[in-house]
Amino acid sequence: MSWSSIRSRSPMRRRSIVRTSTRKGSQLSWSTAASRSTMESCESRCTVVCFVAVATWRDAHRDPRRRRVRPAPREDGDRDGRAADGIAGDRCGALRRGRHRRSRGGPMTTRIREIDLHLEVPFTISRHTRTEKRVVLVELERDGRIARGEASPDPYFGESSESVRADLESALELLPDDPLALQELRLRLDERFPHGGAASCALDTLAHDRAAQSLGVPLYRMLGLDARRAPPTSFTIGLAEPEVMAERAAAAAERGFDILKVKLGAANDVALVRKIRERYRGRMTVDPNAAWDLRRAVRTIDSIVQYGIEFVEQPLPPQDLDGLAELHERSRLPIVVDESVVRATDVPKVAGIVNGINVKLQKCGGIAPALELIAAAHAHGLKVMLGCRAAESSVAIAAAAHIAPLVDWADLDGNLLVTDDPFVAVEVRQGRFSYSERTGLGAIPR
Repeated sequence: MSWSSIRSRSPMRRRSIVRTSTRKGSQLSWSTAASRSTMESCESRCTVVCFVAVATWRDAHRDPRRRRVRPAPREDGDRDGRAADGIAGDRCGALRRGRHRRSRGGPMTTRIREIDLHLEVPFTISRHTRTEKRVVLVELERDGRIARGEASPDPYFGESSESVRADLESALELLPDDPLALQELRLRLDERFPHGGAASCALDTLAHDRAAQSLGVPLYRMLGLDARRAPPTSFTIGLAEPEVMAERAAAAAERGFDILKVKLGAANDVALVRKIRERYRGRMTVDPNAAWDLRRAVRTIDSIVQYGIEFVEQPLPPQDLDGLAELHERSRLPIVVDESVVRATDVPKVAGIVNGINVKLQKCGGIAPALELIAAAHAHGLKVMLGCRAAESSVAIAAAAHIAPLVDWADLDGNLLVTDDPFVAVEVRQGRFSYSERTGLGAIPR
């Protein structure tokens, strides 16, 4: 799909301001609808799209005369996202081991545990180097099934494993008894976590996993999506010496990845890109993680455009919207932002001054807010990438992968960067997602 072919995917039923711009040499064009009424229409439509699908499943599941989908049978030893062979027992270093909540379908037991993930190689960006990551897993067991959600905290947003764990402990009570009451949970989470974040993401993901499991279908199918439309995922090359980055890029190509994200923000950015191009000829994007100022961004982009870069992600500090507007006018490459957009209400602020956004479930607060963000971006003529944090287990990656058919790019390699992912869910083969028929997220212990 070309940049000029992007069209709004939400109907604009009220008067809105539409701007268009095309510049020779940049190969960019964009159109935006940046009125508040459009934003409200987009949010409303997204909510309807998300929950009409679930309501349809609810009707079929509850009314015996219309039942089309039967929940998967629960058998001993079944590892289809459910408890088996003590999976939910001794392995859970739970903060609330054995906590029970009485409900119509039997007691619900919730557990929270921390998992240390170790990166295969040191992962360096312009801000820091990471060798391991502690994520927080929340699990809900009921009637023999286990639903899961994951929080991958980011210090950039003031999160830590301790703070996220405390947030989860205090918010477990928000989970409704009805596994299909996703809209009810969304309202509760928005009130408790108005800015989204990792704790909200964990609970929202768990709820979607539980809903799809209760209906006996994979999550993408519950949402009415076609898994075949998911884009390939990129593989990320962290900052290192030029020769090392080039070698890692070549190794990724041998594994079947035909698109790479290359971290920049070092003193020798142009030399890094040039060296990688000696070993790798596939698609490439670059991400300096807000390390450039406007002058450096223009200069670097002018130097690397010859190497066939697809877009530049978050070149400037997130709050520098004036700088992004000027860069958009001067850049010879498309600009995609990450930290500049957290929730759907941020989209109108960047519409017209960037070409796309990076949606991360851990950042916006889960699947439901991500669906709203994607709809808002498309309504404003922006392209969308689904991203992740540097280290996530397959639980978190699967949550994003199940909505990947809605976006233009996927950068969901957080589980591929670690050596000790404790789960299997949506696998990646030759750079593309391979969805199983397991229910919910499809996440099972290794």
